[in-house]
Amino acid sequence: MRRLTAVLSAAAVVVATSVLFAQAKPNFAGKWVLEPAAAADGGQMMAGGGQGGGRMGGRGRGMRGGWGQNVTISQDANALTVEYTQGQNPVKAVYKLDGSESHNTMTGRGGQSMDQVSKAAWDGNAIVITTTTQFGEQKRTLSMEGDNLVLTTSTQNGDVKATYKKGM
Repeated sequence: MRRLTAVLSAAAVVVATSVLFAQAKPNFAGKWVLEPAAAADGGQMMAGGGQGGGRMGGRGRGMRGGWGQNVTISQDANALTVEYTQGQNPVKAVYKLDGSESHNTMTGRGGQSMDQVSKAAWDGNAIVITTTTQFGEQKRTLSMEGDNLVLTTSTQNGDVKATYKKGM
């Protein structure tokens, strides 16, 4: 009977450990490069800059709703920091991961600063960042597909998916 109890206890520890590892959240930290195929698929690239054309501001060539060609992400238990270039302007945004408001200032048309209010939180193994600007609401979802970072941007105009590989 003691032997059976010992075997069952050991099995319970193995199962509990595997469940804990299966529930670990992904770490999005790293330097990421936009996959060329991702830019060509679905017409994701468009004139208008890093935040998109038309109403969403920016100039030049960029990802509609994406973070451009190269992005650097830092992550800890409390925050996600995203750094990329929009046109000639470096952008650094910090998002609290507890669902509370984060304020970031972005450079818009003509060099004008725009305040963005965002709320970021985990949704399963993805981070969802909902941002409100003077132009409306945008939802960005970061997830992992294998070793790739997938950024899905949702606006009133639809969804855009960008795939990034580790690099640089």
